[in-house]
Amino acid sequence: MNTKLFHPLLRLIAIGLNILVSDFILIAIFAISGHTINNQSMDLAVLLTLALWFVILEPLLLAGWGTTPAWWLLRIKMEKAESGKLTYAQALVRSVLVLLFGIGYAAVPFVALMFIYSGHESYVALATPLLMLAFAIGNYFYFINHQSFYWDKWLGIRISHENPGWIRLAIALIIFLWAYGGWFLSIIR
Repeated sequence: MNTKLFHPLLRLIAIGLNILVSDFILIAIFAISGHTINNQSMDLAVLLTLALWFVILEPLLLAGWGTTPAWWLLRIKMEKAESGKLTYAQALVRSVLVLLFGIGYAAVPFVALMFIYSGHESYVALATPLLMLAFAIGNYFYFINHQSFYWDKWLGIRISHENPGWIRLAIALIIFLWAYGGWFLSIIR
């Protein structure tokens, strides 16, 4: 299976699966502490999940092993082009760049303020996933043309993709669709 054109899609699936890891950890923390996640605390829970993954877990895993749970499943590995392993600081910078520019959170506050200022607050909930989709599409085409994402080029990071095989790919897709299918359907209804 030639996955070269699918590398960005595999990485997108991997981000979703990796965020699930921090979701489960956060749910466990809430359960142990006796707190529940309700509509009022959902925004805080999402922010904590993103912070837990992109600021703590992903940089630790990438600096220690050069991979994450989902990257391991999809047989993706990362290293510094000239020196091998990343340091925690390098992995942290990369994770923050992916969060801001790969997923698109850098633009979300500006778009939200634009809609709020213009009196169209109700559009923020729709604009955020559309904005993230636009970032994903733009990054996909950048990757296809350059065989790397720009944040990896900036940081001198090399990412290798081995053939994950159909079984690993099926497992990843089933988990991804199970976890995010309901969320996506709730947005478009």
